[in-house]
Amino acid sequence: TAPASKAEKMASCKKELGDGKSALCEMLYGDKVPANALLFLGLAQTHAAQGDTDAALAAYTRVIEIDPAMTGGWDGRAQLYFNKLNQPEKAIADYRAGIAAVDTDDKKKWLDDRLMTIKQKMSE
Repeated sequence: TAPASKAEKMASCKKELGDGKSALCEMLYGDKVPANALLFLGLAQTHAAQGDTDAALAAYTRVIEIDPAMTGGWDGRAQLYFNKLNQPEKAIADYRAGIAAVDTDDKKKWLDDRLMTIKQKMSE
């Protein structure tokens, strides 16, 4: 199947989050806000800190879409999967995808270290 268009993602987002959070959908998928990965990283971290896991996941995903080489998107989403959603397999998959996507050896090593920490916690 073809990937969802921005309009389809917008409609799905608004349906899932409701009218009260439609501004978040506009930021994630609208054309009015420039696609700045740092903006979305901050938004994701804010939502995560407030306990809004769904909104944080959506924003971390947008970071990854905008700039796959930004480690914060991969790490943030993986940490949510592991710590909040009890989905360690998705956390591991995100770290592996991030290692493949980032553009420098130091970023790869950092994400690999984070992956090893998750695996260690799983074996305890």
